[in-house]
Amino acid sequence: MKRKFKYMRKKFKNSICEFSAKLNWLYTAIIVMIVIGIVILISSHWISDADAKNICVGLGTGIVTSALVSLYIDAINRKVEKNKLSKYKNMLLNPLYNAVRSLYIHIALKINEYRIREEMSGYLFLPMEKTEELSNFLNKLKAYDLNGIGEEKKKQLNDMLCISDVYYREFISQFRGLPLDSLLYENLISREEYEKLKRFDIVNACRGYLSKISENSISEQEKYTLSIQLLHGMMVLMNRILKVFPDMASKINYENNWIKNNLDDIYYYEVYMNSEEYAEKMMERMEAEAEYYAEHPEELEQMEETEEDELHRKINEAIWAGNVDVIKECFPQIDKNNKQIQSELTWNIAKDVMKDKELRKMYFEKYGVKYKMRKEKK
Repeated sequence: MKRKFKYMRKKFKNSICEFSAKLNWLYTAIIVMIVIGIVILISSHWISDADAKNICVGLGTGIVTSALVSLYIDAINRKVEKNKLSKYKNMLLNPLYNAVRSLYIHIALKINEYRIREEMSGYLFLPMEKTEELSNFLNKLKAYDLNGIGEEKKKQLNDMLCISDVYYREFISQFRGLPLDSLLYENLISREEYEKLKRFDIVNACRGYLSKISENSISEQEKYTLSIQLLHGMMVLMNRILKVFPDMASKINYENNWIKNNLDDIYYYEVYMNSEEYAEKMMERMEAEAEYYAEHPEELEQMEETEEDELHRKINEAIWAGNVDVIKECFPQIDKNNKQIQSELTWNIAKDVMKDKELRKMYFEKYGVKYKMRKEKK
């Protein structure tokens, strides 16, 4: 209750201060003039002399009208000035936003792709109210001993951290070049926001990480740890910037929608389609379709099958029947961008047919990678 009371008192105090700041001397003078004009108009009601009454009505009306016109002109000037400041602010922040956007998209895609393939729940997007989840995730990764994990795991981590130094350096350069004093002087940021952005401790630490990473004398483990710390520091710093500049945060939220759609596709094609749940659903669907068309053969005859559907059906049936020759015959017709067929070839159920050396060679020539069956995850 005490904390809640203090919070409400502080909020009320801030509201009073904001109102006082807005209520400048011009507004005070206009309000006084309007009150005087209204008093004169009201007083004219009790004046019996017609000439004097007309004079009071004209005077009061003129005062009120002049005050309202002054108020209207001031409102227009303030709006024009606000638009100028907004354009000036965008001009100052646009280079920084471009640097944030480029770096953020790379990092967001990398870390969330890793989380998807490790079947971790939820995406990590900026801006965040609190960064504990991000910190816990990266600190857990930083604790890994590269000598104690497999080569596949090490490759996944290296892929996640494979972000060009150019994006880091451009972001640091734009942030350090941000004219914070001008933004504060023009009232584009508050004193509190100014103090937050003026702290360069994270930036200086990240510059040190970049310098050490480029050295040839450090070990693989040290480079890995520094890369995690660099990524962590950049994410925290970008989150701080986005919280200070809401317009920039709204633009990043738009990018998040695009990133999420890409991540959803990766999850569906690379994780879900290789899961036991998907295989079971496909089996149930095939059985239900077979049972339905057995009862309604006339509908099966009316269905028109495309070449792609026919190819997929032949390969699928050949996998389940263990017919290597049919798959070899169909392989030249496969579109390498067809992720569904590639996923089915890497299923556990396809391991028998894919033992054939010639078929593995055809797989390598088609997709450019060595054949590797995906492990079923519990």
